[in-house]
Amino acid sequence: MKTGLYSCLVHPDLFLSEVPYFDSDCRKVSKDIIRTALECKIPLEINCGGIRSGKRKIGDEYRYTYPTYAFFSLVAKMKAPCIIGIDAHSPTQLSDPDANAIAVRFARELGLQVIDRLPFKKVSA
Repeated sequence: MKTGLYSCLVHPDLFLSEVPYFDSDCRKVSKDIIRTALECKIPLEINCGGIRSGKRKIGDEYRYTYPTYAFFSLVAKMKAPCIIGIDAHSPTQLSDPDANAIAVRFARELGLQVIDRLPFKKVSA
């Protein structure tokens, strides 16, 4: 993020996808990611690809591998901006009203600050 090349951080909570319990190490790494995103003025992505994949049992709960409530609860507390990312790997995934609605509901439930425009970084050669 500190390179200045990135417009947003996608899958910021991917590292939690197989983690059964959000412990103090997970909290520390999450806060480091969020703090750096804030410093660099880079929004964090709420990824619809993880939602489309569905919930599965991880630890004691059924949840999405991402986005995760534990990570984005900290994002909300730290007031970092977010953007909803479609993460389309095929044309049929560009419009998935169910996954999109779940992402919007997820953001609203947590009180996340969601931006609706992503200015791309200009990189000089």
